[in-house]
Amino acid sequence: MKRRVLQANLDGTGGAFSLMYQLQKQLSNEYIFDYYWMGKFVYSSRSKELEKLGSKIYEDNLRKNKIAGHLLLPWHFYHFLKNKDYDIVHINADLAYKELLYLIPAKMAGVKKIIIHSHSSGVNGDHKKLKMILHNICKPFLKGKGVIYLTCSKVAAKWMFGKNNNAVMLNNGVNLKQFQYDYKIRQRIRKKLNLKGIVLGAVGNLSYQKNPFFLIDLMCNFDSPEKYTLLFVGDGDSRNDVEDYAKKRGVYDKCIFYGNVANVVELLDAMDVYLMPSRFEGLPVSAVEAQANGLSCILSNKITDEVKLLPSCKMLDIESGVAEWEREIKNITINKNRKSAVKVLKEKGFDITDTAKKLKAIYDMG
Repeated sequence: MKRRVLQANLDGTGGAFSLMYQLQKQLSNEYIFDYYWMGKFVYSSRSKELEKLGSKIYEDNLRKNKIAGHLLLPWHFYHFLKNKDYDIVHINADLAYKELLYLIPAKMAGVKKIIIHSHSSGVNGDHKKLKMILHNICKPFLKGKGVIYLTCSKVAAKWMFGKNNNAVMLNNGVNLKQFQYDYKIRQRIRKKLNLKGIVLGAVGNLSYQKNPFFLIDLMCNFDSPEKYTLLFVGDGDSRNDVEDYAKKRGVYDKCIFYGNVANVVELLDAMDVYLMPSRFEGLPVSAVEAQANGLSCILSNKITDEVKLLPSCKMLDIESGVAEWEREIKNITINKNRKSAVKVLKEKGFDITDTAKKLKAIYDMG
């Protein structure tokens, strides 16, 4: 009989959900992942596929008033668990207070194994100062019998669990076969979107963390902007502001705001250079996917260098402005042999099958 694992604090979007979605497919013969989210879950083709595998999605209506919702969450989650039979709860979060809101009721409900998974290394969204204070207050309380620390990088482990921790490293693996470059798909997508010249791409939430305004400034800095197109893949609270800024700076017609899409790989095929000027990350799944696709990548030096898996991946400063990024893009020789990248990532342990084996071993313990 398959065991059920509850994935807590995932809303159907983002890198953490993408990782768990891929892992569920790898482990579907032995484990079924259910999902609990305090607000409205974002349904897509991925969630439909998970439901076909047997996953159940539970959503609460606690985000109309976020303060009240967060205060009520532990009570709601405790009663939810008391009426279920989960012996493993896997909490995915970027801040310690979010982990704690699920950890305390899971302990009280008698869950045998609780996994705290750190996915980030900074504060995103509104009320950053308050969130940072709460994060630091709650960090010392993330412990207890049956609690396992899980992390995607050293910097994410330090962020969530402190300097001296015993966190287990779980690589943000991807389906290398799925993300391998396909020239025929590239031609089809570029024709469909009327893409010409050099396509600069970015995948992720349009938010403070991802620093999208930096890319608009970069587009303005090219002396021959007609040679470049900026393709944003993703959505977020800042989308309207980013679009307005692009219009104000006069480069809106050179930007494509594609929104969320299930099959990101087709858009990666169409790109030439992948850009990620993030202010912070844990270890971004999207950057691993871009390298699996063989793209030349330019990433912020605020991201851990553990994400640098190919020689064609460069880490540049974001605080000194866009000029250095512009120069690096101009000096890039567009890679024609992109299919070979998957072999390198496989050797470095970033195949989703290897990640799944390690997670299964953690679930099987005890």
